[in-house]
Amino acid sequence: MKVFLCLPVWLQLILVLGGSIGSVYVGMWLMHCKMKIPVNGAHNEITGYIFSVAGVLYALLLAFLITAVWEGVNDVSNAVSREAAAIITIARYSEEFPNPVRHQVYDQLRNYAELVINDEWKRMSQGNIENNGSLRATVALNNLYTIYRQYPPAAVNSEAMRNLDDLSSRRILRLMSGGTQPLPRIVWIMLVSGAIIIIYFSMILYLENLRLHIFIVSLLTILIVMCLWSILNLSNAFIGGLQVSPDALKYALHVIDTLPK
Repeated sequence: MKVFLCLPVWLQLILVLGGSIGSVYVGMWLMHCKMKIPVNGAHNEITGYIFSVAGVLYALLLAFLITAVWEGVNDVSNAVSREAAAIITIARYSEEFPNPVRHQVYDQLRNYAELVINDEWKRMSQGNIENNGSLRATVALNNLYTIYRQYPPAAVNSEAMRNLDDLSSRRILRLMSGGTQPLPRIVWIMLVSGAIIIIYFSMILYLENLRLHIFIVSLLTILIVMCLWSILNLSNAFIGGLQVSPDALKYALHVIDTLPK
């Protein structure tokens, strides 16, 4: 699964769409040449009724899951944006510190952001919570706490300290979200089984124009497969072409570099 998600988006689409359309042609050939579907269409009424009920239930399931995984991606993206915002806020409040302390804070913040972008992002794609975090990023974060605690409480802006705590909590949320799989295996079994049932019923419905029948079934298959492909990609926030971007952290690095030294 992870190997597939690591492929370029265009290659994923070629494999998904090509495989689904090819399966439709093979299935339609088996239905009409081997199973001998009745050509009088007498079975269409009961088959159409079952197809309608199953189609509505499956559409509701797809809509619910797509909405759920999209909200999950938004939550992760917001956590990353707030993590970047905390870095920027800490850097701005640190302008009040004298040198060389101010430079030390900037260096630790820059080091932390670079390690998250270049190291932790790759680790999170592995989906293993224990290996998600970078030890050096943790050290950089701890160094920030050490710098702040060297000053008496009256000399440190309380809002800056709260943002440092917020940075730490946002990092934990990001690491935890990178090591979980929102959709259990049983849900994927339901999705794939439902797709097979819907496509099967669409195949056994009799239509006099075989080419039109194949075209309609192909369109339905493409729609279902694209929905499943979207759910698969969106349920892995740090893997694949639809992964959450670290652009917010890159912007934080840009802001740090523009602050007065």
